[in-house]
Amino acid sequence: MPIETAVPIRPASRQEFYDMDFEMMRHALDIHSDYGGVLDEAIYKNELTLRCNTAGLSMEREVLVRVIHGEFTKDYRIDILMKRCVIVEGKTAERIVSAHRGQTANYLMLANIRFGSLINFQGPSAKREFVTALQDLEERRRFELFTAHWPRDEQHAKLKDIAVAFCRDIGLSLDAPLYRSAFTFLLGGMTANPVKVPVYSGDIILGHHLMHLLTPERGLAVTCLEKPAPMRSTLHKLLKHTRLKAISWINLKHHEIQFQEVQRQG
Repeated sequence: MPIETAVPIRPASRQEFYDMDFEMMRHALDIHSDYGGVLDEAIYKNELTLRCNTAGLSMEREVLVRVIHGEFTKDYRIDILMKRCVIVEGKTAERIVSAHRGQTANYLMLANIRFGSLINFQGPSAKREFVTALQDLEERRRFELFTAHWPRDEQHAKLKDIAVAFCRDIGLSLDAPLYRSAFTFLLGGMTANPVKVPVYSGDIILGHHLMHLLTPERGLAVTCLEKPAPMRSTLHKLLKHTRLKAISWINLKHHEIQFQEVQRQG
């Protein structure tokens, strides 16, 4: 299996999820009332797990999820798994932001389940948001390829084959670091590890930007952007201030993999 979990995880019906969430949230509110909203998030998650388990609402902490493709592996840890069918992510943040929602959705898709809860314990009261994964694994495995602006040499052909095979196995819509790590590891060579690329103002080195390289003169970028147009401009600006000649760019979006080359202008 391309994605393995340390314990069996099953999908919950919408009503089952709401029933469990209602009971879980009652304990979360009581915890906030007892402890306030200024402690480390691990304390709240540990206490929530303890109270729910005592009440018969089975919870497991730090559940391992492992992505496997060939020789590549990457591990994730689910904050809390409730009755082995609902994911609960706990935060202590000024407010819930898109990155928190994206992380929770990522875990839902890795576990191939639909429903999760995102709880923020900071502030005057514990607050919860529902998070839903809109695509299952089979849906995430369906995509189109756009390769019109991709170089035709052997290295780029190999990279494209690696990216397509990985996405047909694991699916799209997961976090960008997963795809970046997988593609660079599986391609190997100098791509396997990021290097420090000098950034110039004229002839003066301002500092270094860490990035993967296909060759000493060609960078590699892997993104997961639904609206990738601004990134092309950003990559052109990066090239302007380095000695790189081009960047090979793979963007993975909903049902699309875009293979593009961005060349230095001027």
